[in-house]
Amino acid sequence: MVGTKTYAGAFSAAAIHAVSTGTWVAAGALSPGKRRALRAGVLLADMAIAATQLARERKSAPAEPRLLETPILLKDVTAPEPGKPADRTLSQKTAVVSMVLSGGLAIGGRQLQKRWLARLTRAGHPHPHRALGIRMGLLSVALALPSDLLEVAEARRAARAGDTPPLG
Repeated sequence: MVGTKTYAGAFSAAAIHAVSTGTWVAAGALSPGKRRALRAGVLLADMAIAATQLARERKSAPAEPRLLETPILLKDVTAPEPGKPADRTLSQKTAVVSMVLSGGLAIGGRQLQKRWLARLTRAGHPHPHRALGIRMGLLSVALALPSDLLEVAEARRAARAGDTPPLG
C-alpha cells in the first residue's frame, strides 16, 4: 500500500480507507444521481491521495538507473517435461490465495451489509445507511490495519538488520 512505510502512514491510510468505505456505503440512502456523484467523488479523492503519496515517495526515493544503462540479463527458460506439471512459485500461490480471500471477503462483506441494514431498518433506526457506513468503515480498519502494521514492523526490522536503508 502506498504511504505505509511508517506507523503514522499505516494509521492514516487506514483512516482514509475507513472514510472512503463509510462514505461509499452511506451513499446508499441517496437518490441514484446523487449516489453516483458522491461515489465518483470518493474515487477521485482516493486517486488524488494515492497520486500525491506516490509522487512524494518517488521524490524521496533514490534515482533509479535508466533503462538503457541497465544490462539485460537473459534467463534460460525451458518448458516443463511432457506429462509433468509446471511448478508454481510461492508468489503465484500467494496471488491465487489472496484473490480467493479478497473475493470471499467481498461477498461476505456484502452479505454482512445486507444483514446489518435489515436489522437497523427493522429496529427503526432514523438513518440506517449512515449507521451501516460507520460500521463498515470500522470493519475495514479492523481488517486492513493489522497487515499494514505488520508490513511496517517487518520493514523496520529489516532496516535495523541492515538489509535496507533506514526509513524516513
